[in-house]
Amino acid sequence: MGKLWLEEGFCPKDSYQCLMPVEYEAVESGGVVKEYRKVRIACRHVGDGGCEQEGACPFYEGAPDILEKNANWYEP
Repeated sequence: MGKLWLEEGFCPKDSYQCLMPVEYEAVESGGVVKEYRKVRIACRHVGDGGCEQEGACPFYEGAPDILEKNANWYEP
């Protein structure tokens, strides 16, 4: 599993404003992490198969495509 970034927005499944985790994977060059790229939404609804909007999730769409290696990551 990659690193998690919290994105704020409105969840159509929960019907409220909240933070949801978006997963990022490291992009390396010569064994050194240069940046992280967005991979998928990592919320509980997608994890349990209870959300049909995984591909069109507003949290995933709103999250930056690329983050620097020193971003403020979420650690559960």
